[in-house]
Amino acid sequence: MVAAALARGLPRFVFLLLLLEPQKAGAWRRPVPGRAPQPPAARRGVVDRALRSFSAAAIGVALAAAGPRPAPVAARTLPQGVGGEAGRPEDLARIVELQGVVAEVAALVRGGDAAALKRAQALLAGTETLASRKAFEALFDAYSDRVSAKTRAMNSVAFVTYYEEARYNDTRLEDKEPTRQALQYQFRNEAWIALDNLQAELAYLGSSPGADEGDAVKYAAALEAAFVSYLKLAPEGDVAEVTRALRR
Repeated sequence: MVAAALARGLPRFVFLLLLLEPQKAGAWRRPVPGRAPQPPAARRGVVDRALRSFSAAAIGVALAAAGPRPAPVAARTLPQGVGGEAGRPEDLARIVELQGVVAEVAALVRGGDAAALKRAQALLAGTETLASRKAFEALFDAYSDRVSAKTRAMNSVAFVTYYEEARYNDTRLEDKEPTRQALQYQFRNEAWIALDNLQAELAYLGSSPGADEGDAVKYAAALEAAFVSYLKLAPEGDVAEVTRALRR
């Protein structure tokens, strides 16, 4: 409301400034006896300074009336990142082990009866890396390739980068194909989305006896598929080795 009132008053302020400043309006048309004519640049400077002062005051009043600033929205396009070496067998083994839990949950969901669905829900809730998004993402990020310095630099100035690419039709900095890191990040996110949907659907089915479990089956299949796609990016020999070790 305050900002709107100030905006409406701005034209009147400029008009009064031109009319009421001592001899200003007349001085622009004719010389004043005993007073040197004011250069055009100086006249414009007076008005410009007045307008800047008024604008600054208007912005200050409007911000004060608007109250405290809201917290900024954080949109993430890159993983948070973790320290240490990527691609360690022990980190891969934890993902393969979790894949076994996901397969068990999917089999229970496909069973369709209320008892199986309840066991699937309990299994998800009792597995820390499946119950917490932070733990889930950290598990994948520990093994995944690290984000390159070039990718981080381009992401930090994404607007400028893509504007220049569109302006000059020069995409030499862009990867011709998605990097393995980008695909790992994609499948990690797809896995979490499917998991989150599955958890919500199982909670709904638990409170709605007789409801159709088709969506739960779909989400469980999507979760399994995301794990398979992620693990296909790992060296086949490494996956086979950690799988054998887990079966011992």
